[in-house]
Amino acid sequence: MLKFAYQDFLEDRQFKNTTEANIKNYKMLLGQFIDYCIKQEVVNLEGLTPMQVKSYLMMCQDKGNKAGTLNTKLLRRDYSIITWNRN
Repeated sequence: MLKFAYQDFLEDRQFKNTTEANIKNYKMLLGQFIDYCIKQEVVNLEGLTPMQVKSYLMMCQDKGNKAGTLNTKLLRRDYSIITWNRN
């Protein structure tokens, strides 16, 4: 389940001595992404498609997020949980 992957990811970051500020950022940005996925009825990472990630980023853009913010959401936060869980 997506929520369990989210929690596992955060625990892994803590284990790797990630700074508290970065963990706070992970919680905020990943939390938004997880909420979006749940609203889209995506409950497992295996069910997440590239189109759904793109749709999330487009929604963020529509809300006024700038390109740098979108890159942060995709590359540094949201996407990292996807690749982490598949390894």
